[in-house]
Amino acid sequence: MTQQIQEDSSINFSAAQTGSLFSISQAAATDEMLQGMNLFQEAAKRLQNVDVPQKQGNLFEFIEAAKFNVDAASKGASVRAHVTAAEGLPHASADVILKEGNQIVDQAQLKSYLKHSELTLKISDPKYEGMQKVVPSDKVDRVRELAETRSATDTLKAKDYRDTAENITGELKHQDIQSGGTTYKENLEAAENPEWYTFKANAQAVGKEVAVTAANAAIAGGIIGGAISTIKNSIAIHKGEITVEDAIMNIGQDVITSGGRSGATGAVSVGIRHAAGAMGIQGLTKSNIATALAAGLIDTGVTILSLAKGEITAEEAMQRVGHTGASTIGGIYGGLAVAATFGVGAPALVGSLAGYMIVSSIYQSCVAIFNNAKLAKKEAVRVIALCEEACRQMQQQRQEFEILLNQAIEFRREQFADCFAAIDAGLDVDDPEATTFALANFAALLGKNIQFQSFDEFDEFMKDEDSVLIL
Repeated sequence: MTQQIQEDSSINFSAAQTGSLFSISQAAATDEMLQGMNLFQEAAKRLQNVDVPQKQGNLFEFIEAAKFNVDAASKGASVRAHVTAAEGLPHASADVILKEGNQIVDQAQLKSYLKHSELTLKISDPKYEGMQKVVPSDKVDRVRELAETRSATDTLKAKDYRDTAENITGELKHQDIQSGGTTYKENLEAAENPEWYTFKANAQAVGKEVAVTAANAAIAGGIIGGAISTIKNSIAIHKGEITVEDAIMNIGQDVITSGGRSGATGAVSVGIRHAAGAMGIQGLTKSNIATALAAGLIDTGVTILSLAKGEITAEEAMQRVGHTGASTIGGIYGGLAVAATFGVGAPALVGSLAGYMIVSSIYQSCVAIFNNAKLAKKEAVRVIALCEEACRQMQQQRQEFEILLNQAIEFRREQFADCFAAIDAGLDVDDPEATTFALANFAALLGKNIQFQSFDEFDEFMKDEDSVLIL
């Protein structure tokens, strides 16, 4: 039984990570929407005292830029839309600049008005010549029609209207990347209730990531589980232990089971990723790390349920939980979040934190199983006992972790104080060499390296015309 559980766990972990890998672009797209809506919210707060008809036009820029960046990220493209107002350029001719790296590849002016005639006039200002002229998607056809009609007249603005007719669009776009457009009604709704609009946009983005990640993980789980099952059942057929019909049924069942479990892991990993982001735990916002945690949590739950039902012994459960915790929770999270920060004291901290997280996952599994699983009285008693022990262990592990954490912080505080004292001493006596050396030591404490370890290195760099600064 233990061997089977470990095999299932390995399939689940591998499939979930594979699904996460194939869903990287979708995760990046979600991150772009979240970032875009943050900028949208900031703009909405700045404009909170502005009338809705005017405010909706300003927010239109942020909505289109966010949608464009989502599509770019989902397609793995490097081009991004930047709202000039958000970058301290509120009076720039272009409302949005499209950049690929540091190179500007296009510019756009965005306008949103109720009346088509006013919209056509405002978007046809000569300072917008040659730019993308983006208007609400439900108004683009009429604006183009008006611009074409006015460009045919013998007036001074005929040229400006001709440029509008040629460059008018209902969505921000570049090559095969497009925002999809935004209606005037949507702009009004966003301006009237920015919080609700942000919630809907983010929820849709996260929901899509959940669906894509779960689907990819399920497919990977089905393929990996099916391949392993095919090999096992082929051997069994060769030994005469089962028939071909039995093998086909076994393989089909394994594909369904592996796919379902991996799909669930993929979905849970997205929840962990975004919950961590909301709490500011950046170390867990990487999709592969969140997936490892989700796989560990689900595998622990499966193990606890098997123990409660008497399918495995306590020793087998301890072995399995220890393996799961060490490989997916303690090692990954502890290594990223603790080792880089606390250096020398990291091993003890990682071990303590891993222990706390393992016990915490046992507790969460017990609560979920007790609330949702239909357990017999004997099984329920086992789960309750395990839950109570997990609570006791969590308190003990937390106390241990806090002691170790305070020791590590105190150790680092002394090192920081020494670095600051050395920096001040160098500045007091105008010794750039000593100051630079102290700054290099301070950067090393933070896990970073500065390009110049001494003032002489910096001086030589500045005198070399062929040197390139690495930022």
